[in-house]
Amino acid sequence: MKSLPYGMVELPVLKIFLLSLVGVFAVAYLEAAVLMLMAKAFRGQTTIHKMICTVGYKYLINSLATLISSLLFSISSRILLLPAVMILILGMLASYLFFVEGYRNAVEINPDRRLYALLTGELIFYILIVVIVFFLLVSVISSLPLMSVGNYY
Repeated sequence: MKSLPYGMVELPVLKIFLLSLVGVFAVAYLEAAVLMLMAKAFRGQTTIHKMICTVGYKYLINSLATLISSLLFSISSRILLLPAVMILILGMLASYLFFVEGYRNAVEINPDRRLYALLTGELIFYILIVVIVFFLLVSVISSLPLMSVGNYY
């Protein structure tokens, strides 16, 4: 990692890793909470523990597929590119299949309402993520020293 920027930038790898880990857990808890609230809004029965397990399986499978494909890509980027991409795509598909099946088993609700609760919950979750990322980017960009050049008058 330190040889990648050729000495121009020092990367705090441990800090980046820990912040990423905290961010993933925060996003997973947010998704579980939104899905639980939407299931309750559609008159379903579930607990936050079941939703955390359901979301956790999705993130676990997705992270394992990402790890395996990253290892394959780092071994040989020319030869193992196609298998790495295929493992990544299959891992993403499998993670959502396990997620939907876990949601089906975790939420006790009328089968007609289950799909609407899941889709509405995911839509609200992704809208929340876009809003959070937008505010994070605005705060990062506004704190850059180059952005304050026009504030001299």
